[in-house]
Amino acid sequence: VYATIEAVERFVERHYAEQIERLDDVPALIELRDTLAWCRDGEIAHRDEAAVAQSVQPGMLLRAWTALVGAGSKFAVGIARRV
Repeated sequence: VYATIEAVERFVERHYAEQIERLDDVPALIELRDTLAWCRDGEIAHRDEAAVAQSVQPGMLLRAWTALVGAGSKFAVGIARRV
């Protein structure tokens, strides 16, 4: 479970980072950028908590699972952008 949480939070962190980067050069949206950065920092904390809570070292199967979770998250965002 913790590996899944870590994988999702890692994806969310990257997703926030992309959005923040797009807003870096838009002074009128600095408050939005700061809010997204605050949210991203919360996701990083969740990711780190899940990493600490894991009781096993990730083997090949767990690494494959977390890659699948990341790919599924990316796919879901792609669909949401089109809906």
